[in-house]
Amino acid sequence: MARGLPLGGEPAVTPARRPLTVSAMSLRLCGFEERVRVASAAGFTGIGLRLSDYADARDEGLQDADLVSMLNTYGLTVTEMEASWDWVAANAQAGRRRDETQENLLHAARALGCRRINLASFFHHSLHDIVDAFTNLCEAGAAQQIGFGLEFLPYAQISHLTFCQQIIEDVAAPNGKMLLDTWHFFRSGSQLEQLRKIDPALITAVQINDVLPVPTNDLKHESRHQRRLPGEGTGQLTELLSVLRGIGFDGEVTVEVFSDVLDEAAPARAAERLMGAATRVLDLAGWPLKEA
Repeated sequence: MARGLPLGGEPAVTPARRPLTVSAMSLRLCGFEERVRVASAAGFTGIGLRLSDYADARDEGLQDADLVSMLNTYGLTVTEMEASWDWVAANAQAGRRRDETQENLLHAARALGCRRINLASFFHHSLHDIVDAFTNLCEAGAAQQIGFGLEFLPYAQISHLTFCQQIIEDVAAPNGKMLLDTWHFFRSGSQLEQLRKIDPALITAVQINDVLPVPTNDLKHESRHQRRLPGEGTGQLTELLSVLRGIGFDGEVTVEVFSDVLDEAAPARAAERLMGAATRVLDLAGWPLKEA
């Protein structure tokens, strides 16, 4: 596997200790080429992308084949993609206009070989409309072997684990599951005892990060600017990861740290810090080592 391809030299071969993805927002200031280069050099096996990251790369003149070639060169896969849009309202209006964001996401995911699109809902809708929209998205993705990870956020309508679980169970689509972000878990007031009772098959991936000692007055701002590296905050992160292993979760792990402080670091250094922090926490939680 090619890792850390230096300019003018041969790629160094460094086996990954375990499959790990660095999220789009952890390296949110990087362009596509820099993102794959620093992620690979730090030892990540996957990257996350926003739809806007894909669009920016295409606007720079890179074709889908160029992006795939770059990923292959650095031994990476795109494991998750995302975009912020009112997918519930778009579903309700499906008979009147095309949902261009959905179409573009599915195209980008298919072109890059990505198998999961992450969803959050920042708008208020009835449970019926949410379930209907998520059902239809899952049906659209199934034909292309693309799944969806529904995320709960404490400052949004789908605000906690139990509500998200209810939607996943109501939809009952094989490719529609929960995306568990540990920052949202801690700040939503969700409890480890709730997690112990959940069917691990309902969870598609876990995004790991940590929290400040005391919540701020603006959770949305805190979420987007003040997250801590895994193990460098005060969340019960090691315990949460141990619970996930205990219930049999074996899905993907992504490191997602929205942080203004991290943004100020050189991208290569930021990627190294993300990998180091994630590795330490996963080791403490007894997360198994396995080759990607």
